[in-house]
Amino acid sequence: MKVLFLAHSVENVGGTIRATLNTASALTDLGHSVEIGAVFRKRAEPLFKLDNRVRVWPLVDLTRRSGLITKLQSRRPSRLYPPGDTRTAQFHRLTDLRVARFLSESDADVIIGTRPGLNVYVANLAPAHAVKIGQEHLFLEHHKPELRAVLERQYCRLDAVVTVSAADAANYRHELPELADRMHFIPNSIQPTPLPPSTGDTKLIMAAGRIESPKRFDVLLKAFADVHHRHPDWRLRIYGTGSRLESLRALATRLRLGDAVSFMGQRTPLDPEWAKATIAVSTSRRESFGLTLVEAMDCGVPVVSTACPHGPPEIITDGVDGLLTPVDDVEAVTKGLCRLIEDPQLRYEMGQAARRTARDYYPRAVGRQYEQLFTDLMRRRPDRVRRQRARRKYRPYPVVRRPVVHARTIDFTEVVFSGETGLRLVNGRHKLGLPATGRITADRLDEGVWTVTCSGEPVRAGRVDSRALLRGDTDMDGPEAVMVPFSDGDELRLRVWRRPAWAEIDYVAWDGDECKIAGRLLSPRRPRDLLIRLRDDPDAKVTVPATTEPDGRFRATVPAGLLNRPDDAPGLRHWDLWLTGDDTDIRLGRFFDDIAKRKSVQRFATVTTNDRRIEPYFTVHNELSIRVRNGEEALGGVTGSRRHQEP
Repeated sequence: MKVLFLAHSVENVGGTIRATLNTASALTDLGHSVEIGAVFRKRAEPLFKLDNRVRVWPLVDLTRRSGLITKLQSRRPSRLYPPGDTRTAQFHRLTDLRVARFLSESDADVIIGTRPGLNVYVANLAPAHAVKIGQEHLFLEHHKPELRAVLERQYCRLDAVVTVSAADAANYRHELPELADRMHFIPNSIQPTPLPPSTGDTKLIMAAGRIESPKRFDVLLKAFADVHHRHPDWRLRIYGTGSRLESLRALATRLRLGDAVSFMGQRTPLDPEWAKATIAVSTSRRESFGLTLVEAMDCGVPVVSTACPHGPPEIITDGVDGLLTPVDDVEAVTKGLCRLIEDPQLRYEMGQAARRTARDYYPRAVGRQYEQLFTDLMRRRPDRVRRQRARRKYRPYPVVRRPVVHARTIDFTEVVFSGETGLRLVNGRHKLGLPATGRITADRLDEGVWTVTCSGEPVRAGRVDSRALLRGDTDMDGPEAVMVPFSDGDELRLRVWRRPAWAEIDYVAWDGDECKIAGRLLSPRRPRDLLIRLRDDPDAKVTVPATTEPDGRFRATVPAGLLNRPDDAPGLRHWDLWLTGDDTDIRLGRFFDDIAKRKSVQRFATVTTNDRRIEPYFTVHNELSIRVRNGEEALGGVTGSRRHQEP
């Protein structure tokens, strides 16, 4: 059969896009011819690697300059795209015309829409010979009344409507009985990870998703604050972007979580990150499916999730492969996390069960369900006549020829690249060829950021499996050089540090007006003081005593008043921190884990005292500094001798 998906776009990292690409590849594996019509093209290259067997046709290419007629058409409202869809404002008369022409030329046996408005396009514009299917990646209760009214009329013109949860299909049948015989349930699929499963011993809790209100990451942070109080050596990482990011950062500051919480941003693919986790968690108020949960389970990670409508309760068997909690219940999430933290055997058993559950969502199994649906629907249309293929008037999405290269860390001094030969590392004018094995050791590289290239061009970052760096295994002297592979945009890079000695930060927190700092010294030397030096005036410096134990553990206390220089003019000052003594200065920082760019990922609490706002932070080099903002702007225009935690 020939199958055509109509999608909004294929460039971003949303669950609908991932599910569409997975299903398209699965159907191709089963011997079908599959194409995707992407209404919009917004980027030169997608964040996902596209299956070169699946041709993608962008209908409105926003990366190219438009002519006058095109611009005028794009300013006129759509006549077909329904009101109430979350993407309605993006559609216009131009999209109506482009989709109409594209579908009229299609010789596909099956045409599938992938969101409500696109399903309306398919219902009205797909040729008569084609089986018409609408996918519902959200759920009925999500839709506004005005959209539901349109769908009730338009979905009757489709041959089938497929939901991604059984509960949503049942709800459609109950609320819109005229659609009952058209409703089907087929779950989304995931790509099986090629990586070994999580070891379950990293003491790392992980969550991923759009950082928006329905995901209720605020519930997660409040629960983790309780967890961290009981288990201070556990950490939380949140992956994703969204409009609520800064408010979540502020909440983490108010909860005094410091660098126990990391906001990791967007990562693609995500399975190398799931493979680092010990526990996955979701606190959503609603989920149409729960693709990230299944991806975590495929990596052998047990899940704590709210039993929200609709997907998670259908995916997770409570007490077997994960734990389900009530929605918006901070205490229940805390109890679920602590139960798994405190029972390693239960974590292991649930992780193994989670891997078995995830296999039900592999592409081939889901593709078979779609294949059976297509067959059944076509059997009901014996009179259908497939038209001859018309010539496309659109340019297909270019096949990306950039090689994809994967990275795997052995330890802090050794990385192995795979997926391509003839690789080079480039840092400015410095170039270093890699052997056919792809192995590189840190002692061959200068400090800085190195880009992985092939044939003179940066390669595309594949899977970066850096879980070995979470062990933090180093001897007391430490290596001379440390390197961390990472993806930067879609390029693959290495961050290298070279130091004669290391002062690795473990802990930074405020206790009243005092900043407590603790860490471990990787050096035979034993400095006696903490040196705090003004960056733009090296002669301006203060010292405080530092206690260093025989095993290299050190700690120091920095009073906030110590940085309140009476001669400081209003403005911003940066103070850098060093351990000093015995004719040696060792810069404080955090280098011995898998985070290459820490500045935007981890933030510390801020104290305001005597009209000065004081905040520890990591620099672009992962070194620890303290910024002090002097003057009225430090308090947002409030003066006086008062102190508060910055929101």
